[in-house]
Amino acid sequence: MHASLDDLPDEILHLILHHSEPAQCLALERTCRRFRGITNEPLLWRHYCQSRFQYWDEKHNIEEKLRAPPSTVGWKELYAERYFTDWITTKGLDDILSSQSGRINKAQIIIDHGYDVKDTLLRHARASTDLDDYLARRYYSKAMLGCLQRNIAIPLWANLRENGKNATLERALGSFDLFVPQCGIASFEDIRDMLDTIAENISQQVPDIRSLTPRQRTVSIASYLLTHNYTGIRAGREYHNLEHNFLGLALRDQGHNSLPLISATIYCAIAQRFGLNAQPCGFPFHVLVIILPAVGFDLDGREILDGNPGSPMYMDPWRSDIEVPVADLQRQLNMYGAQMVSQSQFLGKTSMSDIVWRCGKNILNSLQDIPEEPNVLDSESARYAGLWSLMLTTPDSRFNEVRRRLPWFMELFFKEFPWDISLVEQYVISRLRDSTEVDHVSEGLRVMRTVDEMAKTVHPRGPEHQNVKYRVGQVFIHRRYDYQAIITGWDAECDAGEEWVRRMGIDQLQAGRKQSFYHALVEDRSIRYVAEENLQIITPTMSDLSSRLLAIAGKHFKRWDEDERKFLMTVLLSMSAVAGRSQTMSYDLYAPGGRFEFAKCMFHELRAPRHINELQTNNSLDRNSTLFSTTPETYWSHFEEISKYNVHLNVFERLWEAWYAFMQNDVLATGIMSFVMHEVVYFGRSLPWIIIDTFGLFRKYKIQDVSIAVECLSALQVTNSQSLVQNKIPTLKEQWECARLVLLSHFTVELPQIWLFHPMAQYFGLTTSVPFPSLWTMAYQIAIFFVMEDTWHYFSHRALHWGPLYKAIHKIHHQYSAPFGLAAEYASPIEVMLLGFGTVGCPIVWCAFTGDLHILTMYIWIVLRLFQAIDAHSGYEFPWSLHHFLPFWAGADHHDVHHEKFIGNFASSFRWWDYVLDTEYTPESVKRWREKKAEKVAKKAN
Repeated sequence: MHASLDDLPDEILHLILHHSEPAQCLALERTCRRFRGITNEPLLWRHYCQSRFQYWDEKHNIEEKLRAPPSTVGWKELYAERYFTDWITTKGLDDILSSQSGRINKAQIIIDHGYDVKDTLLRHARASTDLDDYLARRYYSKAMLGCLQRNIAIPLWANLRENGKNATLERALGSFDLFVPQCGIASFEDIRDMLDTIAENISQQVPDIRSLTPRQRTVSIASYLLTHNYTGIRAGREYHNLEHNFLGLALRDQGHNSLPLISATIYCAIAQRFGLNAQPCGFPFHVLVIILPAVGFDLDGREILDGNPGSPMYMDPWRSDIEVPVADLQRQLNMYGAQMVSQSQFLGKTSMSDIVWRCGKNILNSLQDIPEEPNVLDSESARYAGLWSLMLTTPDSRFNEVRRRLPWFMELFFKEFPWDISLVEQYVISRLRDSTEVDHVSEGLRVMRTVDEMAKTVHPRGPEHQNVKYRVGQVFIHRRYDYQAIITGWDAECDAGEEWVRRMGIDQLQAGRKQSFYHALVEDRSIRYVAEENLQIITPTMSDLSSRLLAIAGKHFKRWDEDERKFLMTVLLSMSAVAGRSQTMSYDLYAPGGRFEFAKCMFHELRAPRHINELQTNNSLDRNSTLFSTTPETYWSHFEEISKYNVHLNVFERLWEAWYAFMQNDVLATGIMSFVMHEVVYFGRSLPWIIIDTFGLFRKYKIQDVSIAVECLSALQVTNSQSLVQNKIPTLKEQWECARLVLLSHFTVELPQIWLFHPMAQYFGLTTSVPFPSLWTMAYQIAIFFVMEDTWHYFSHRALHWGPLYKAIHKIHHQYSAPFGLAAEYASPIEVMLLGFGTVGCPIVWCAFTGDLHILTMYIWIVLRLFQAIDAHSGYEFPWSLHHFLPFWAGADHHDVHHEKFIGNFASSFRWWDYVLDTEYTPESVKRWREKKAEKVAKKAN
C-alpha cells in the first residue's frame, strides 16, 4: 500500500510546505479541495513573506502586522502584492537595460513603489556573471538602490526646515549614510538596531542605571561610550578624514572614529534611550551635549518647589566622560568675543536642521582639505550628500550660500545622479522659487527630460574612418598619466573647440589634431578626451582589471568578453557621457564663477547632441531583455532577437516591439504607423462600398431607394426622372474626385497632426511599451471614448449648422445629399480639425487625467471610429445593421436622413443626444418643429 499526500496529517503538510516554494504551494492548492485549507494557512504565508522579503515599505506597517494574530492579516494577499512588485521592478529594469530612451521615467516608476523594490534590486545587483548583461544589470540596480535611499533621506531633510515632525537626530544624520553605499547602512532601522544594542550592553554592564539620578546616568553613559571607543578619534588618524562624518559608519566600523558632531549624536541617541533629555549644543568650533532636567526637578533628582527650571549640564563625549563646567564654556566664549545674546544661543540646544547643515559643511571640508588621499568612501556620493544637505537646510539668512553652491550641485547631479530629477524638481525648485536661478534650473531639467526621451542614433564606422585604430570597449593605460580607462567613443580627428586645442597644446603633439581622438571612461569616473598617440592598449583578464573600473563599466557596457579581452557595449553612450566630454575639454569652466554657466552649457549641448561614432559588434540588441549591442540591420532580425529573449510576449507584442527597435525613433515609428494605418483602414473600408455602388449590388438596401424615387417622379410626370435619381448613386468620377480631395486633406491637414500626436500624447503619459493592456482595459476605455466623442460631435456638428458657420465651413460636406463611404472625411480643413478633436483629443484628455492609455488602445479606437463614420455615410441599411440589435446606435439610416434633409440627427454614434434635445428627425418631430416655428413667427407678427 502506497501513502499519498492526501493521507498525511496537516501538521506534516504544513512542515513540507514550510520548506517549499510559494509557487509549489499554489500548485498544490489547485490539485484538490483537501489542500485548500492548509495551503491558505495565514501562518504559512506569513513565513513566506518573512523569508522571501527582507525590506518593507512603511505603508505596510509590517512590524505591527507581525505582532498581530496571523488570522487578522491577509498574508497571502500581501505576498501576492510583493510578488507583483518584484515582477514590475524586474520588468522595469529590463526595459532600462534594453533601451536608452525614457530611462528617467522608467526608473521613477520603480522608485515610486517605495522600499518594497529593494529586495529585487539587491538581487539584480548581485547578478551572476553567467548573464549576458551582468555588468549593466549590477550598475543600474545599484544606481536605483542609491536613488531609492535618497528618496528617503532628502524628504526628511526638507521637512526639517518646516517643522521636523517625526524626525529624530539619529535619522537626520543617518540620512548621510544612505547616500554612500560603502557605509553599509541599508535603512534607518540598521542605525536604530546598532544603537539599541549599545543601550542593551550598557544596561547589562550597569544593571541599576535607570535607578540612578539623571546626572549619574549622564556620566555613566559617557564613560561606557568612551571606554568602548564609540566616541572620539583614535590616535594617528587624520581629523578631517571623510569617514569620520558618517553616523552609521562610525557605529558599524570597529574603530568607531567620528568627529565631535557624530560623537555627540551617538551620545544623545543613547542617553534618550535611558530617559534623558540630551540634545546637541552647537558650541563654536565644536559640538557638545546639553542635558536638560525634567520639569520640576533638577539633574540630581531633587524636586524644585519654586517653579524655576533646573540648571542644565554639559558634556563633551568626544573628549571625556567628565561634566564640562558652564563657567569654562562662558570663558571660552568671552575669548571668542561673543556677546551675551550670542552666548545664550551657543549654550542652548541646536536644532536638527542646523546640525545637518554643520555635518554637510564638515563633509565638504573633508573633501576639500585632503583631496589627494584615497578614501574608503565614494567621494562623489559623499559630496552629493553634503551639497543636498546644504541646499535644504541652509538658513534663509544665508541663502547666498545656496546660490553659490548651486552650480556645483547641478553639475554633480547632471553628471552622476540624473535619476534624481524628480527630487530636484520637487525640493530644489521650491527652494529657489524666488531667485533668479529658478528659470535656468527649470529649463535645464525640462531639456534633460526631453533628451532622455529621444531615441539615440548610431553612427557606425565607415570606410572613411580607416585611420581610427582602436575600438569601443578596449581598455588602455594613458602613456603619460598612467590611469586605466575604457574607450567609449571616438572622433576621426580632434573635434574639440579651438580654445581647448590651444590650451591643451594639441598641435604640439606628434600627430597633432588630425589624429584620432577617443572618449574614455576613467576608473575615477571622469570622462576624458585622449589623443590616439597617448593610448597604450592592454588586454588584461577580468581579474587584472581595476575593481573601480569594473564597478562603473556597466554604465555603458553590458559585460566583459574574456575571449576578446574587451567590454561589449551599448548602442549609444548615455547622456552622462556626452556631458562628461564637455567637462573634461573645458578646464576654464572650473574657474570661480564659471560653474553655473557650465551647467547651462551642458543643458544647451543636450538640445543638439553631437554624434559620437561607435564601433559595430557581432551581437544583436534586444530591446526588452538583452543590452548594448549594434542594432540588427533588418526588421525581421530585430523580431528574431526579441523572440529569442522574450518568450513571455505574444507574437503581436514581439512584432510591435521589433518595429520600434528597428526604427530607433519613437516619434517616427508612431507617425508612420499611425498614418499608414489611417489610410489603409479608411480606403480599405471604403472599397466595399465603392464596389457595391459601382456594380449595383444590394440596391434594394439603398436607403434613398432609386426605384421608388423613379416611380414617384414618373407619377408626377417629371421629365428625366431616371437621370435625376441616378444622382443618388455616385459615379466613379464622383468617387475619384471625392477621394482626391480627401487624400489632399489627409496629407496637408491630418498628417502634421498625426506627426505631433506621439510627443503630445507621451507628454500626458501615453505608453507604447509591451506587454499590451488587457482586453478589458481596452474595451472599457474605448467605450468611454465612444461616449466622449459622440458628445463632442453632437454639439460641434450642431454648431456647424448655424447659418454663418454652415456657409463658411460645413457646406462642403453636404455637397452629397446621398452620402457614400468615401465622403465620410470629405470636409473643409477646419471641420476636419474640429470634429477630429473628438476622435483624437478625447483620448488625450482621458490620458491627461488618468495617465493610463496605451497607443494600441488608441489605434483600435480609431479603427472602430473610422468604421463607424464610413458605414454611417455608406447610404445602405441592412437587416443585420447594428442599430437593429442596439436601439440607441445611430447607424447609416440615422445619418443618411441628415444628409438628405439637412437638419436634425447631429450625433455620430448614438441617438440619445438627438432624442433628449429633440433633434432626431421623425415625422412627429418635423411636425413639432414646424409648429414651434409657426408660433415664433406668430409672436413676432404680434
